[in-house]
Amino acid sequence: MPPKVKPKGNGDLIINVFDTIAKLEVEISADEVVLATPMVPREDCSKVSSTLKVPLSLNGFFLEAHPKLRPVDFETDGIYLCGTAHSPQGLSECICQALASASRALTILMKEKIWSEAVTAEVDPDRCIGCGNCEVVCEYGAIKLKGLVSEVNPLLCKGCGVCAVECPAKAITIHHFTDNQISAMITEALRTPSVSSEPKILSFFCNWCAYAGADMAGVSRFGYPPTIKIIRVMCSGRIDPIHVLQAFLLGADGVLIGGCHRGDCHYISGNLKAEKRIEALKKLLQAAGIGAERLRFEWISAGEGQKLARVVEEFTAQINKLGPNPLGNSALKGRDEA
Repeated sequence: MPPKVKPKGNGDLIINVFDTIAKLEVEISADEVVLATPMVPREDCSKVSSTLKVPLSLNGFFLEAHPKLRPVDFETDGIYLCGTAHSPQGLSECICQALASASRALTILMKEKIWSEAVTAEVDPDRCIGCGNCEVVCEYGAIKLKGLVSEVNPLLCKGCGVCAVECPAKAITIHHFTDNQISAMITEALRTPSVSSEPKILSFFCNWCAYAGADMAGVSRFGYPPTIKIIRVMCSGRIDPIHVLQAFLLGADGVLIGGCHRGDCHYISGNLKAEKRIEALKKLLQAAGIGAERLRFEWISAGEGQKLARVVEEFTAQINKLGPNPLGNSALKGRDEA
């Protein structure tokens, strides 16, 4: 509730304001009321955001990687945040954040060597067609189109795999999460026949949220039906529609995809790109007679083990109601003959 100011008989002012901690309306007597000057972000923040590949909040200020775990970091390594670039702040808050940013920078500067992640993208120059899709979708500026061939900077690449899905020529390989490796996991997960009364559900969970949420469900003893078989990927944006179609062709009755909540993606926007692909794929499944209801996409964080258990129960009940995959028998027969 905004404060209300009214004059008093002797020239003083009375301010009525709601105390959010005490949950009471408070009346304050004052001689003078000073209005704070509003603070707005600089006009060139969007230009800096585009150049450095760092996000902005809805209000136009720079947005940190995580408000609790990484409050002065960006998803882009080596760039840190402090002061009123983050939000309107007082002097003490600015100093505190500045010290935190300096400390975070020292953790890198004091090391003799910096080790990059093994999960990175690599472009096959013989297959690259120079479309530039990978450069557009990369949130870290790790891929640049040089001439007619894209090149990956492994020190900037985070291995999310979004570029590999966007590549129409399939010229990009994500080390340790190649298409062949994921395809082999799908085949093996659906090779073992399930109990006739139980549906076969394949799930793709992102490493940082949904997969960690499955661990949390196990640690917390949240039971759920053993109908799903989980395949871990670094990001839900790595899931190619071809992977989902392969699962259905091999007899899966349903496919469950788990990703980070909006705004919490470890790879900035990989989950949003995955959501768009899943929505388009649902239309294709509906047109193909498989049914859009057999594919489900859920936002599940690392601490939502109970939600994950509930989602699995709901999806299992939904698939039981829908019945077996209409392609299941023919797909299994064709696979056995092969």
